[in-house]
Amino acid sequence: MSIKKKFLLFASFLFILFSWNGYGQVPDTVREKVHLHLDKPFYAAGDTLWFKAYVVIAGSNRLSALSKVLHIEFINRQDSVIRSLLLPLTEGLARGD
Repeated sequence: MSIKKKFLLFASFLFILFSWNGYGQVPDTVREKVHLHLDKPFYAAGDTLWFKAYVVIAGSNRLSALSKVLHIEFINRQDSVIRSLLLPLTEGLARGD
């Protein structure tokens, strides 16, 4: 076999190998995004923060019914968690204060 034929055979083998492996890279999980709507743009110390949370499917931006609990952490300027909430999700929606 000539070098040219060996190279073409090897290149074809690599092409098939890498294209076949690409099918294994498709994730089997759905990505979700969280959007928070706040009651006002600025807060002073001691203000109550009211919000509504929307959990949507990343690709379509439709409400997701996959997750059942939303975990929210409020973090101060020193990167310390000052409050942590676990909110039940109903069809991708949650409310909190």
